[in-house]
Amino acid sequence: MGLRVVAIDTGDVKRDLCLTLGAEKWIDFKTSTDLIKDVKEATGGHGPQAVVIAASNPGPIEQAVKYVRSKGIIVIVGVPSGGATFTVSINLVVAKCISIIGTSVGSRQDAIEALDLAARGKVGCHYEVRDFSEVNAVFAELAAQNVGGRIVLKL
Repeated sequence: MGLRVVAIDTGDVKRDLCLTLGAEKWIDFKTSTDLIKDVKEATGGHGPQAVVIAASNPGPIEQAVKYVRSKGIIVIVGVPSGGATFTVSINLVVAKCISIIGTSVGSRQDAIEALDLAARGKVGCHYEVRDFSEVNAVFAELAAQNVGGRIVLKL
């Protein structure tokens, strides 16, 4: 879509997938010693204009407020389990004029646009089909955060 993407995740498998899909920069949150600094450096020192967070814990949201550029937008996708909350500095949000938006599924217009992208062949599903007998190995890979895309178990 013409956007310049910085992907933040962990593991070589996810790095390779993100870079293959077009991310210009990769930051591994487990090996980074200063994620906020690394994101700002990856975006020319200003921070990204927009941040999409699909994490299930509040840490990435709290970090994003610190690295998103002034007048930036943070979109939190999905609902984490357990009623998670996050804490951000109101002074920082106001001083930087940051918008924080939450969405669990998107709007009707979002769905129309997503279906249009898929119909034009712009969306690819990254999956691997494995035999059900490998279920324990699959769970081990998931626990090690060593899965890029999705795994479908064949019965």
